This record gives sequence, C-alpha cells and structure tokens, in this order.
Amino acid sequence: MSTLEKTIHLLNTLPENQIETIYSFVQFLCTQQQSYASAEKESLDDIFG
Repeated sequence: MSTLEKTIHLLNTLPENQIETIYSFVQFLCTQQQSYASAEKESLDDIFG
C-alpha cells in the first residue's frame, strides 16, 4: 500500500473538523515550500546587493 493510500485511509477515519485542521496545515507547508523555492533562486548579489 502506498503512502497516499495509507493517508487516505487514515483521513477517512477522522471527523471533518480534524480533516480541516490537517488541510490547513498542508496549505501552510505548501506556502513554506514555495517561499523556500523562491529563496533558493535568489543569487547572493540579490540578497546582499
């Protein structure tokens, strides 16, 4: 069973309010990842210039 399948199975056992909390957390992680990816693209001259 894949990680995605395991996660879906666990989500099916949770009440709706906990799923909403998990969804909010995943959205937060995605924004952090996007911020991190943007920072990686900046050159040192851009950062210190």
